[in-house]
Amino acid sequence: MLRLSNKEAVEVKIDETPSKHARPYFGGMPEYTFEGPGVQIASVSSGSPAEKAGLKEGDVIIALDGAAVKDVNEYTKVLFAHRPGDRIEVRVRRGEKEIDLQAVLGTRGE
Repeated sequence: MLRLSNKEAVEVKIDETPSKHARPYFGGMPEYTFEGPGVQIASVSSGSPAEKAGLKEGDVIIALDGAAVKDVNEYTKVLFAHRPGDRIEVRVRRGEKEIDLQAVLGTRGE
Protein backbone atom coordinates (compact mmCIF):
# COMPACT_ATOMS: atom_id res chain seq x y z
CA MET A 1 0.00 0.00 0.00
CA LEU A 2 1.40 3.37 -1.02
CA ARG A 3 0.23 6.43 0.98
CA LEU A 4 -0.05 9.65 -0.99
CA SER A 5 -1.28 11.69 1.97
CA ASN A 6 -2.95 11.07 5.32
CA LYS A 7 -6.26 10.48 3.56
CA GLU A 8 -5.32 8.80 0.29
CA ALA A 9 -3.91 5.36 -0.31
CA VAL A 10 -3.22 3.56 -3.55
CA GLU A 11 -2.78 -0.17 -3.79
CA VAL A 12 0.05 -1.15 -6.12
CA LYS A 13 0.06 -4.65 -7.60
CA ILE A 14 3.09 -6.06 -9.36
CA ASP A 15 2.46 -8.60 -12.09
CA GLU A 16 5.11 -11.29 -11.73
CA THR A 17 3.88 -13.27 -14.74
CA PRO A 18 6.74 -13.58 -17.24
CA SER A 19 6.29 -11.30 -20.21
CA LYS A 20 5.41 -12.97 -23.48
CA HIS A 21 8.58 -11.28 -24.74
CA ALA A 22 10.84 -12.58 -21.95
CA ARG A 23 13.56 -14.89 -23.21
CA PRO A 24 13.71 -18.28 -21.58
CA TYR A 25 16.83 -19.21 -19.66
CA PHE A 26 18.15 -22.78 -19.70
CA GLY A 27 21.75 -22.50 -18.47
CA GLY A 28 23.49 -25.03 -20.70
CA MET A 29 26.38 -23.38 -22.55
CA PRO A 30 27.02 -24.94 -25.97
CA GLU A 31 30.46 -26.02 -27.16
CA TYR A 32 30.55 -23.90 -30.33
CA THR A 33 33.32 -25.92 -31.96
CA PHE A 34 31.30 -29.17 -31.81
CA GLU A 35 30.36 -30.26 -35.32
CA GLY A 36 27.29 -32.30 -34.42
CA PRO A 37 24.87 -33.65 -34.98
CA GLY A 38 23.35 -32.10 -31.87
CA VAL A 39 24.71 -29.55 -29.44
CA GLN A 40 27.44 -30.57 -27.03
CA ILE A 41 27.30 -28.84 -23.64
CA ALA A 42 30.54 -27.15 -22.60
CA SER A 43 29.30 -26.09 -19.16
CA VAL A 44 26.19 -26.00 -17.02
CA SER A 45 25.45 -22.96 -14.86
CA SER A 46 25.05 -23.65 -11.16
CA GLY A 47 21.41 -23.52 -10.03
CA SER A 48 20.16 -23.26 -13.62
CA PRO A 49 17.18 -25.13 -15.09
CA ALA A 50 19.71 -27.26 -17.01
CA GLU A 51 21.51 -28.27 -13.80
CA LYS A 52 18.23 -28.98 -12.00
CA ALA A 53 17.18 -31.21 -14.92
CA GLY A 54 20.41 -33.22 -14.63
CA LEU A 55 22.28 -31.95 -17.70
CA LYS A 56 26.03 -32.55 -17.48
CA GLU A 57 29.09 -31.15 -19.20
CA GLY A 58 29.77 -33.21 -22.33
CA ASP A 59 26.12 -34.20 -22.86
CA VAL A 60 24.93 -33.77 -26.43
CA ILE A 61 21.43 -32.35 -26.81
CA ILE A 62 19.76 -34.11 -29.74
CA ALA A 63 16.16 -32.93 -29.22
CA LEU A 64 14.19 -30.27 -27.35
CA ASP A 65 10.50 -30.90 -26.81
CA GLY A 66 10.47 -33.51 -29.57
CA ALA A 67 12.15 -31.27 -32.16
CA ALA A 68 15.48 -32.57 -33.49
CA VAL A 69 18.42 -30.32 -32.69
CA LYS A 70 21.11 -30.58 -35.36
CA ASP A 71 23.22 -27.55 -34.41
CA VAL A 72 23.45 -24.45 -32.20
CA ASN A 73 21.15 -22.46 -34.51
CA GLU A 74 18.33 -25.00 -34.18
CA TYR A 75 18.94 -25.27 -30.43
CA THR A 76 18.51 -21.51 -30.07
CA LYS A 77 15.47 -21.40 -32.37
CA VAL A 78 13.64 -24.16 -30.49
CA LEU A 79 14.60 -22.81 -27.06
CA PHE A 80 13.48 -19.27 -27.85
CA ALA A 81 10.12 -20.53 -29.16
CA HIS A 82 9.32 -21.17 -25.47
CA ARG A 83 8.65 -18.88 -22.51
CA PRO A 84 10.00 -18.81 -18.98
CA GLY A 85 8.00 -21.29 -16.92
CA ASP A 86 7.51 -23.74 -19.78
CA ARG A 87 8.33 -27.38 -19.05
CA ILE A 88 10.37 -28.95 -21.84
CA GLU A 89 11.72 -32.41 -22.57
CA VAL A 90 15.43 -32.52 -23.31
CA ARG A 91 16.82 -35.63 -25.01
CA VAL A 92 20.57 -35.99 -24.60
CA ARG A 93 23.19 -38.45 -25.70
CA ARG A 94 25.48 -39.26 -22.77
CA GLY A 95 28.18 -41.62 -23.92
CA GLU A 96 26.36 -44.43 -25.75
CA LYS A 97 22.99 -43.83 -24.05
CA GLU A 98 20.10 -41.51 -24.87
CA ILE A 99 18.46 -39.98 -21.81
CA ASP A 100 15.27 -37.92 -21.50
CA LEU A 101 15.37 -35.05 -19.00
CA GLN A 102 12.67 -32.60 -17.96
CA ALA A 103 13.43 -28.91 -17.41
CA VAL A 104 11.39 -25.89 -16.41
CA LEU A 105 12.76 -22.84 -18.20
CA GLY A 106 13.56 -19.80 -16.11
CA THR A 107 14.64 -16.22 -16.64
CA ARG A 108 18.21 -15.07 -16.31
CA GLY A 109 19.03 -14.05 -12.76
CA GLU A 110 16.42 -16.25 -11.04
